[in-house]
Amino acid sequence: RVAITAGELIKHNMDVYKKAWSKELNNLVEAVDEITPVNEYLYISISHAQENVELISQILEAEFSYQNEKNCGEKNWADLDQTVDALINRTYRVLNVIREERRKVVDERYLVNDPVMGRCHHLAKYTLMETKKLCDEVVKEGKPKKDALKKKSGDVVSQLLKLQIAFSKATTRCDAYIESFYAECDSTEHELNRNSLSIAVDKPLQICLKICAILKVVVSNVKSGDCIQHWPVVVQKLKELNAETGALDFCVRDIITNGRSSAVKSDIIMEYSGRIVECSRHSLTVAMKDMSHYVCYGEVFVSILSSAKTIISHIPEIYKGCLLSSSKRKKVFKK
Repeated sequence: RVAITAGELIKHNMDVYKKAWSKELNNLVEAVDEITPVNEYLYISISHAQENVELISQILEAEFSYQNEKNCGEKNWADLDQTVDALINRTYRVLNVIREERRKVVDERYLVNDPVMGRCHHLAKYTLMETKKLCDEVVKEGKPKKDALKKKSGDVVSQLLKLQIAFSKATTRCDAYIESFYAECDSTEHELNRNSLSIAVDKPLQICLKICAILKVVVSNVKSGDCIQHWPVVVQKLKELNAETGALDFCVRDIITNGRSSAVKSDIIMEYSGRIVECSRHSLTVAMKDMSHYVCYGEVFVSILSSAKTIISHIPEIYKGCLLSSSKRKKVFKK
């Protein structure tokens, strides 16, 4: 049995503490990530990156000041190296967060064509590596590389800002559709219920409300953020939507054919019904297509939600048309 020296025991204990500390620190970072909105995190991180750049500039100016050059004293590069490393590590952290968010909505096969991921790759492979290289050259060669380092560190923040804009554009378009869709869906359900008879015997209303419920499920899966994980659920719900809109169209045409509405009103209602069927088919077609036609799932959801909003906007008119066309419902319809 080999005896362990005091130094080896201390080193072993330090390694254990280091692993435990790293694990807890990672857990803390993940917890903060869960409760911090991505856009807010980007704003704060880029603000700190800007502070790093300003500090780099101040250190360079101080080190190459006239008084320092005159005294020919040794320059202290520790602060410069530490600040440049802080800027680079902070930027890598931002890139990792953005990449993780994009992987939730972009299929792995098409990440290479994603413009946001392209900006991340360029910033990591070229700008950050060149910044570190220039920092090392400043230490070795001195003043000739000072301005180049200041410019390159400024480029890091500039590219981060452009990356933030590109990321926001890629996400907010779908978010805006989702928020407006929820409002429209709630308004539609309220109007349907306001003009309804007993739901148990009112087939058009049953179908219309079922369509609203299906669309809400689709949208809730979009809003959860992980599009790829929930894609099979979305496709299944869109198949159900396709079946329900077909049933509604059949029901509408049957009521109008046997009802007592004017020819003009009938034509308009059947046109609306046809549009709903067309939109639901379009949504399903989009979802079932080869995803190579789309840069990311987010763009597909925008297309699907656009069709869903069209469906929702026409449902109240169709239901009113059903009420007008049926002699049993006409007397209770409230304009």
